[in-house]
Amino acid sequence: MRRSRAVLAVAAVCAVALLAAGVCLAVGLASVEPPSVLATATPGDTAPATPSTFDDSRKVQVSFVSGDPATVTSPVGGVLTRRPCTPGGSLDSGTVVAHVDERPLLGLNTNVPLYRDLQLGDRGADVRALQDELTRLGRSVGSDGRLGPGTARAVAALLKEVGITRPDGSLVLPLDEIVRLPRVSTPVMKCADLGSTLEPGDELASAPAAVTAVRLSSIPRDLAPGARDLTVLGVTGAMTDGSSSTEPAFLATLAGAEGFTELVAAEDDAVPATLVLHDPIPVLQVPAAAVRTGDDPGTGCLALPGSTVPVDVVGSTLGASLVRLPEGTEPPTEVSLRVDDRRASCG
Repeated sequence: MRRSRAVLAVAAVCAVALLAAGVCLAVGLASVEPPSVLATATPGDTAPATPSTFDDSRKVQVSFVSGDPATVTSPVGGVLTRRPCTPGGSLDSGTVVAHVDERPLLGLNTNVPLYRDLQLGDRGADVRALQDELTRLGRSVGSDGRLGPGTARAVAALLKEVGITRPDGSLVLPLDEIVRLPRVSTPVMKCADLGSTLEPGDELASAPAAVTAVRLSSIPRDLAPGARDLTVLGVTGAMTDGSSSTEPAFLATLAGAEGFTELVAAEDDAVPATLVLHDPIPVLQVPAAAVRTGDDPGTGCLALPGSTVPVDVVGSTLGASLVRLPEGTEPPTEVSLRVDDRRASCG
């Protein structure tokens, strides 16, 4: 009797399990709507028009154009008694670069050579160049080209700092205390021998030729018109003409970039660089299917819902066209993908 009951219990359990399996099978076989993200897309009549910018970025190669080797000379004669100069090192503007007869000489880099003793009230481009260098050295004095009390105090403080005593109290800056440096930080190839006897104008040090221009090895075709910037070794400067840059600030910053000296020495004419528009062009990014190419290169017709507008086609990216609208045209928020709209006459 007990065995019969056990058999019946097992049978009941099996029946429930079979019923559940059937329900699961039915559910599994039932038609289920796929998630919306997996549904097959149907082509629409319109697509969004996205405002963007176009800088016409181009990968280019450049070379460095060098001038003649530079020479650092002594303003006075005498025995070279001390020198911080070492081949492979540098002479820096705002520091003492030599002692002649134990007289310290101040190195300065100014974009206009100092050519006279300077005193209160002097005016000129040389004064302005001195003021600019004082400001770079952390002694802001303005840049009006007039040697007033503020500039005089800044000069006196700099001279005192480097150990120079002015022999004539009427002079703010005696010319024979100054060594002109061709660069803010002038690399040195060769130094005058310690203990050598110098005449005014004799060489204290020689520096490698300075780079006077960065030149494109070849000019890319079909460049969009407009002023351009060039980036080399992470440094960006303005192109001064269609093929090169001679901008002084750019060249000065570039001279301090890592790897620059080695590239100049190797005379490499394939240094990688990037060329871009200085002022990127405002454009619309639209599907390429919304644009009909015009008869003239770089022109086209943009299809809008129910109308068309002429555009300049300035570029493309990942299946999209970058177009520029006529000046004063209100940018659309969507464009038409209808064949009839694309075929309509433009404008």
